[in-house]
Amino acid sequence: MNEKDLRKLSREELLKLLLIQTKEVERLQRELEHAQAELADRRVRINNFGNLAEAVMEINGVMSAAQSAANQYLESIMAMEEETRMRCAQMLQAAGGDYHKFFIDHKGMGAFDESK
Repeated sequence: MNEKDLRKLSREELLKLLLIQTKEVERLQRELEHAQAELADRRVRINNFGNLAEAVMEINGVMSAAQSAANQYLESIMAMEEETRMRCAQMLQAAGGDYHKFFIDHKGMGAFDESK
């Protein structure tokens, strides 16, 4: 509607038109508020995803370091076990005993398991 058409309307028609426009403005304001709330929510989610990704990367680093430490510990235990077996064999030989017979006789004790 142009200005000329508006001048031809009665006061009642102008008030009805104003009421329609007011309702439309209110509806658009609610829609805008809803859109702004969704945008804020998406920004929070994006920020949380970034924080989550950083946390996952940190956890992966910690887990990798823990795995590395566990591997080193296991290697050192295995080396100590081998060294202990060699010392026992040397001691048995020095004492005049038979290494294989000793371990076969003591196999059921659990500490001497040749399958390892």
